[in-house]
Amino acid sequence: MSEHHLDRAAALIDLGRFEAARAELAPLLAAEPDNGDAHAQLAYSWLRSGDTATAAESARTALRLDPENVFAWKLLALSEHGLLGELYESDRPAALAHEDAATRAASRCVELDPWSAECHRILATVVVHRDRKAAMAAIDTAVELEPANAVLHVVRGRVLWQGAKVASQRAAAGRAALAEALRLDPDNVEALFLLGSHAVQRRRWAEAETWLRRAAELDPSYAPEVRELLARIPDPAADRASSPERESSTSPPAPALAAAAYPPMPPDPAWRQEYLGARGSGGGAGGWAVIGVVVLLVILAALGATTENPDSPSTGPASRTLPSYYRPPSYIPLPRTFPQFPADRLPTGYPWPTTRPRVTLPPNWVPPTGN
Repeated sequence: MSEHHLDRAAALIDLGRFEAARAELAPLLAAEPDNGDAHAQLAYSWLRSGDTATAAESARTALRLDPENVFAWKLLALSEHGLLGELYESDRPAALAHEDAATRAASRCVELDPWSAECHRILATVVVHRDRKAAMAAIDTAVELEPANAVLHVVRGRVLWQGAKVASQRAAAGRAALAEALRLDPDNVEALFLLGSHAVQRRRWAEAETWLRRAAELDPSYAPEVRELLARIPDPAADRASSPERESSTSPPAPALAAAAYPPMPPDPAWRQEYLGARGSGGGAGGWAVIGVVVLLVILAALGATTENPDSPSTGPASRTLPSYYRPPSYIPLPRTFPQFPADRLPTGYPWPTTRPRVTLPPNWVPPTGN
């Protein structure tokens, strides 16, 4: 009977009928007050309806009853992260305490289910303002686990843009991440909106207008933000003379923008190769320089007359540092290395089962012989 109520409540939450979902859970909680899954679904209904404080309280109740409920840990992390945003301007110490709680909850989620891309995505989301390197490590792991998940590429774009200059290499890599998200999901509203917002910052007005109008068309809830950004676009006649950022050579022509549903990303092989190639590898230009010197010395010692080719370019990405305006407190530990599942053991054709119960064999069990 409890499974029936839980399934109905989950379906109602997905439909946006939060009050009906809570009404469905009420008799179940009255009959089974120690049902951790029911409290977790209740927390989910409060989180989806915007009451993050009540959602966090319900998630903690679920965890007191079932400390290894991964779904409840996800909800607690997102609820605490929401409270951080609500209190950041009015009560900074309380907001940072909620940030600590969100980080602990997301880390525990990853510990319980290290093969869940969603757990790594949540960890990246809650730590991005505190430790961008940790956020990059988490979202890179999530992308490795589910490379075809467009949402993960959107989050990776956000992390790359954290504290980056508009014209920097990291900002270009963020645009590549969003381009990959749109390749996987052409109607991803968040990717469209972020690209439009970034195009406004780059003063690429025609491109920005096309991205933003498409986002508002797909999701009218973005309309207020879209109107605010579109208001910054100047009169084309007044802005035709010059632009602070000279990128007209890579911008799609105006007729193509008007004809397409939204414009393709401008060709830029450098950052596209960086994003679609070996993400997260390389030690920056300084690291490549040291490696080059070591290799050069070894070759000179062996041959005695070999020199390094001066035209060989450095392909390492720019060094990634935390924004100068925010440094993580010294008591926040750096993230541990995330486990990597052997490539030859990964299942094919379906996602790795994160909810399947583990099978424990008897200590003296031996496989049967014969047919």
